[in-house]
Amino acid sequence: MELSDAADQRRVLRWITGSDRIPSAGVGSGLVLRIQSLGPDCERLPQARTCFNMLQLWNYSARRCFVRKVLVCRRGEEGFGLK
Repeated sequence: MELSDAADQRRVLRWITGSDRIPSAGVGSGLVLRIQSLGPDCERLPQARTCFNMLQLWNYSARRCFVRKVLVCRRGEEGFGLK
């Protein structure tokens, strides 16, 4: 249960930023990802704010729990029937 597949990594990037591509000039040219803590561990899913390139995470107790929840979000990334 990892995000080692390039397609999975692109889906997670699209879930966080709204785009599955890095800028043509490279990552250092302006792609800033922000990570914010939402509080103590809970069963809730992480949240992504695409307008701000922000990933909001709960303080999950284990990496396995974190990866599982990110994969759940990645699978549901095309909400509202948008493609």
